[in-house]
Amino acid sequence: MTNNTLNPKQSDFSGTSSKFAFDDRTRYCGNYSENLGISYSSSTFTINAGDGTALSSNNLAYVNLPSKTSGRQLAIAISSNQNFVDSTGSSEISGNLFGLTAAVATTVDVPFFIYAVLNDSENAVAFMISRMPNSNRSPASGDIGMPSSAVADNQYSFFSLENITATSYDSNPCVCIGSFRMRMNSSNDWAVQALAITDGIGLFQEGIRFSFPRGQFGAATSKYFQNNGGTAPDDAAGSYYYTLNQKSNICNIEMISTAFTGGSGAVQLQMASPFIVQQGSASGWTMYIGVTTSMTITLATPSTQFFYFISTNDVATKILQNSDFSTSKNWRSQLAFFIYNPN
Repeated sequence: MTNNTLNPKQSDFSGTSSKFAFDDRTRYCGNYSENLGISYSSSTFTINAGDGTALSSNNLAYVNLPSKTSGRQLAIAISSNQNFVDSTGSSEISGNLFGLTAAVATTVDVPFFIYAVLNDSENAVAFMISRMPNSNRSPASGDIGMPSSAVADNQYSFFSLENITATSYDSNPCVCIGSFRMRMNSSNDWAVQALAITDGIGLFQEGIRFSFPRGQFGAATSKYFQNNGGTAPDDAAGSYYYTLNQKSNICNIEMISTAFTGGSGAVQLQMASPFIVQQGSASGWTMYIGVTTSMTITLATPSTQFFYFISTNDVATKILQNSDFSTSKNWRSQLAFFIYNPN
């Protein structure tokens, strides 16, 4: 990759140097980027110029992001494309889990976010992707995957489109500049989905309802709940959606069921979440068979992603168990939480 900072008089936004003016080209995200776009063709996902052409010294893109020095901003010029090959070709992203359950295929779209990450020398950026909607600092080097190193296994991990020296980019300022969608197969390999009008630079999947992938994130096979030592209830016709607020790093969940069956065991009912929840941040409500139910989460520390339910009515208060769903039940849940991010 070829990147460089602009002339110091141009790239210093601290107020002590002359002003810098971007060219009159495509600009996104509050001037975070200029002349950047994405494309997907022949198994290759590419970050290129805004009009789809190749970046070059005569067709530069720019990213504006914080310096490692507090209170300062940098404008980094980018003169070459960055890309990776997905599972439909000679994959460069296979084996990176991004917080998903290994060997469980996802047949629904998973949103991914595109980041520009500053290097230690503050003269280049690497483009990386992550499931995290909003990070302002890249993770530790052990959580930065790349084509030659499949280590992006956590929900907050980053994957660099190009091979880099991870220690030159870890725990550094970054900015989210766009998004797209992928699906994982049972071999833990990822396929980019055909780009839609909701994908691209300056677009963040906000307002898009994503289906929770059954059997994922610790849930029992083909279900939304984990067995937890018993048998998790199920509803083949049920629906479980989530939406993301990129700027606030918030996940909203809606689950609807009309005929839960098959639960057994005097064990806590636990519903899987698409993300690990920031401790103490979840709020929401659940209704089942006409009885109001309060909701809380199982987190003593931010290390699991399951919700449990406390039923409250005129008779008793109890923690719902798998066995409470041995016959048909109507159910609806809505809740919101901050997504856990240690970076």
